[in-house]
Amino acid sequence: HSLVIKSDGTLWATGGNDYGGLGTGNNISRNTFIQVLTGVSATAAGSMYSVALKTDGIVYASGDNINGQLGTGNSTPVNIFTQVLTGVNSIATVYNHTLALKNDNSLWATGMNNKGQLGIGNTISGYLFVPVLSDVSSFACGYYVSLAILIDGTVWGTGQESGALGMPWMTSGNSWIPVYQY
Repeated sequence: HSLVIKSDGTLWATGGNDYGGLGTGNNISRNTFIQVLTGVSATAAGSMYSVALKTDGIVYASGDNINGQLGTGNSTPVNIFTQVLTGVNSIATVYNHTLALKNDNSLWATGMNNKGQLGIGNTISGYLFVPVLSDVSSFACGYYVSLAILIDGTVWGTGQESGALGMPWMTSGNSWIPVYQY
């Protein structure tokens, strides 16, 4: 599925909708764009789910939720955009985990955690957003990793290694908590 934000802040969606990732209130796939939200400043599309950040700092999510990637507190899919977090200034998602940077520079995470990509000290998926790091200036998520640059310029990462975290001393295995990269 695809999401676009028009210059007027409206969010438009099209494509597959098996789990309600388009946020239209049903599970009917679309081959043309349909408006689904207003007042949107950022959006991200995961695997069969969508996340949107409104200009007021509230995060909304819709779609597949098998691993808690929507942050609703359970694994039930939602086919209409539902409020999940407040006080946010940026979001990112990939595959089945979601990250949000709050206005206080704290990084929050929810969703699939099989490789430690949430950075919460275990491999149990999260069903609500939880704080992971503080003093974060920017961040990104990969398939099984999460990375953050702190205000002091240091880079931290968590999740599947295999070179993705950039730790030459760690050639296999995973990090279940954010670790200093450089």
